[in-house]
Amino acid sequence: MKLHYNYKDIFRSLRLAFSLKKLSIMTIALFIAFIFYNIFGYLALLTAHYSFAEIWNTYRFFPFLSGSLPFFSYLLWAIGIIGFIIIFFIAQNAIAKITFEQLKGDEFFEVKESLKYAFKNFKSYFFSPLFLILFIILVIIAGVILALIGKIPYFGDIFVGIMSIPAFCASLFILYLLIILFFALILSPIVVGCTASDTFDTLFEVFSCVNEQPARLIWYSIILKFLSSIGLIVFGYATFLSVKIGQTVLSILIPNKINEAFSLASYFIKLSPPENTGFYGQILVTLLEKLGFSSLLEPNPSFAPSNWGVAILGLFFALTFYLLYLFVYAYGINIWTTGQTVVYINLVKKKDDRELLAEKEEEEEVIAPIEEKEEKKE
Repeated sequence: MKLHYNYKDIFRSLRLAFSLKKLSIMTIALFIAFIFYNIFGYLALLTAHYSFAEIWNTYRFFPFLSGSLPFFSYLLWAIGIIGFIIIFFIAQNAIAKITFEQLKGDEFFEVKESLKYAFKNFKSYFFSPLFLILFIILVIIAGVILALIGKIPYFGDIFVGIMSIPAFCASLFILYLLIILFFALILSPIVVGCTASDTFDTLFEVFSCVNEQPARLIWYSIILKFLSSIGLIVFGYATFLSVKIGQTVLSILIPNKINEAFSLASYFIKLSPPENTGFYGQILVTLLEKLGFSSLLEPNPSFAPSNWGVAILGLFFALTFYLLYLFVYAYGINIWTTGQTVVYINLVKKKDDRELLAEKEEEEEVIAPIEEKEEKKE
C-alpha cells in the first residue's frame, strides 16, 4: 500500500480499523480484560467491607473505587488495572502487527500469527514504559533524600541551598520523563509491532519521535483523536440503530415477550460507573436515549421473569448488549491503534529517512536467495 508520508495517510485509519480480524481481537481482549478487572475490583470492594449486593447494585460489572478505603483494597484494584493494561497492550501490539503487514501488502496475515508475535515481544512494549516509571520513582526518591538531609540543622540548610539548582534541573527532568512516559504508553506497542525491537530500542524510538518530530507527533495525534471520536460516534449509532431495527421487527409478532426480555436485560446492565461524566459517557447516554434504550442506563431493580424461557432470553440480550458495547469501543480503539501505526511509519520516514515497509521487503529479498542457495547445496 503506497503512503503519502504526510497527514493524508492518517485518514486511512478509519478503513484500516474496520476489519473483522482487528475488531475480533480487540473485542475479545476487552472482554477478557474486563473479566480480570471485575474479579479484582469486586475483591477490592469486598475487602473494604462492602457486601456483594451493595457492589452489584451500585456498579454491576464496572466496579470503581473512590474515597477512603484500606490500602489492600487499592492494591487489589491496582492489580486489576495493571492486568487490564497488559491485555490491552497485547491486543494493541497484535493489531499494529496486522496493520503493518497489511500496509506491506499482506492482506491475509493471520490472527494466530499476530498473537504469537504479541506474546513473543511482550517484554519489549511492557517494560519500556515500566522502566521509565521506575526511573522517575528513583529521581523522586533522590528528592526525598535531599529533603531529609535538609532537616539536619545548619548543614542541611547549606546542603539544600547548594543543591537547589540541581534539584530544579531534576524537577525539569521529571517533567520531561513524564511527557516521554505519556508517549511511551501510546507508542511502545506500535513501535514493537512495526520493528520487533527490544526494550532499549523501543525506548530509543520513543525518545527519538518526541525529540525530533514533536510537532508532527502532536498534530497527527490530534487529527487521529478527532477521527477516532467521529468513528466511534458513527459506528456506535449504526450499531445501536441496527439493534433498534431488530427489536422493532421482533416486536411485530411477540411484542410482550421482547419488551419483557429487554426489561430483564436492563437488570444486568449498567454501561458506565456513576462517576463517569466524560465525553464518551455523554455520547453513550445520548445515543441510547435517542434510540429508545434509556432504560439500559439505569438498571432494573429486580429480576422477575414470567417464565424461565424469557429469563434466558433476557440474559442473552444483556450479554449481547455488553458485547456490542465493547464492539463499538473496539472500533474506536482500533482507529487509534492503526492510525498510530501509520503515524509511526511516517515519523520514521521524516526523522531517519527510512521506509520501514520497504526495508522489510528488502530483507525478505536478501534472505530468499540465500535460502535457495542452501537448498541447492543440499
